[in-house]
Amino acid sequence: MVSFIDHIVVGAFELEKAKVSLEKKFGVPFSEVGRHDLMATKNRLLRMQGNSYLELISVDSLATTNRPRWFSLDSNETKKALTKEPKALAWVVSVENILHTKNNCGFETGRIIKMKRGKFEWKLTVPDDGSLPEGGILPVLIEWSDELNPSHALVKSGVFLEKILIKHPDKERIDGILRRLNIQAEITVEIGPKNFCFHLRSEKGRRVIWCKDGI
Repeated sequence: MVSFIDHIVVGAFELEKAKVSLEKKFGVPFSEVGRHDLMATKNRLLRMQGNSYLELISVDSLATTNRPRWFSLDSNETKKALTKEPKALAWVVSVENILHTKNNCGFETGRIIKMKRGKFEWKLTVPDDGSLPEGGILPVLIEWSDELNPSHALVKSGVFLEKILIKHPDKERIDGILRRLNIQAEITVEIGPKNFCFHLRSEKGRRVIWCKDGI
């Protein structure tokens, strides 16, 4: 198996407020608002290096859904955390065959669901309860139709994902899973309480670190 960082997911309590703050910090604009009707969420996107992108996401208060939202957005813990500041929620890796990868990745990914928005179609792993593997420490799997993801419609921003830092008490297990996925990216795993962080920088040298929990 070979996989790549497709996108990272950062949650926000107020999408527009968070978007404005980040545009000032990075000096580049995010995309127009996008909506996921099935999940009752909305987002803004920012292209990073290659075909990867940053997804800033929040609950869409104008929409309803009959299932738990993805990326743990309905959990009380996530809701409370996002009222304070944007937080790292999840990271998503693109794979060539999502069913094969799900069956051989070494952890429980959740159900494969099909999604569509505009010209984009994809398959994604989502647990029925809306939770995340190891609270987001392990990645979500995605397979795009025609290998076309939203980054192709975005201008390059000059913002780069430098690395993903993972902390987990069972470092050996996490390392083993990541080796099996063969992710082509800078990912560091350290022993410690469960947590993960995204390290980003802009062309102007500005850096932002988002973590699931404060470090």
